[in-house]
Amino acid sequence: MKLTILGSSASCPAPHDACSGYLITESETRILIDCGTGIVSSLLSLGLGPLGETAQQPSGAVPNSWGLDAVVISHMHPDHYLDLVPFRYGIRYGKERTEPVNVWVPPGGIAHLRRLGECLSTTQPFFDAAFTLREYTPDSPFTIGGMVIAAVPVWHSIPSYALRVIGAGRTFVYTSDTAPCASLNEVAQDADLLLAETTLGTEAFAPGNDLHLGGPDAGNVARVAHARRLVLTHFWPGTDREAVRHSAMREFDGVVKIARPQMVMTI
Repeated sequence: MKLTILGSSASCPAPHDACSGYLITESETRILIDCGTGIVSSLLSLGLGPLGETAQQPSGAVPNSWGLDAVVISHMHPDHYLDLVPFRYGIRYGKERTEPVNVWVPPGGIAHLRRLGECLSTTQPFFDAAFTLREYTPDSPFTIGGMVIAAVPVWHSIPSYALRVIGAGRTFVYTSDTAPCASLNEVAQDADLLLAETTLGTEAFAPGNDLHLGGPDAGNVARVAHARRLVLTHFWPGTDREAVRHSAMREFDGVVKIARPQMVMTI
């Protein structure tokens, strides 16, 4: 199982770095986790794109699936899903139009996208022209290809779900956007790779802060959960990422890496 970083920027894209988007692959299964601003361009840069265009499709890809088995959205903040809009157009108006892409969203996410679609186009339902929309059930694992995914509620300003992905005997955990909470420690337990947001930079979460993690919080989660490796993501543009890494390393003595666009890691 492998992780490819497509974007690691928080709220707005940074130069050469899209908002949240992470490609998980295991054998022939490809899952895109989050689809924030700029992620469609990142997919194209990897050679995933509409059949008949310049991007190269992987062997055996379903036409217009962009080589993806599914997209899974962690929560309905725009920097985690907004590139579903250009993604929809890329599929809808590609030279070959056949199979829609399965998009899994949190409870209430379909209604959220329906409302957005009504503002964007007279073609309704807007997103259904390219996607099969599905809602996952919290704490109820679902299967996509060779991977099993559990969405666990965490603590954020809107409903947000950490994602635990198991495939080929390996475990990947993505925190989503969250402040420190017991459910986050539980879902991250024994992760082979923990991908943790660090919006607060080198600061630790404190009452009155936005409901996010800082580097020290991410390191603490990795330590308490006995994660094997920690990758930090979701940085404000201009953040000193190396300083954030060192703040996490003070709490966790395992491997700590900084998410960078197109970085690939074996889970």
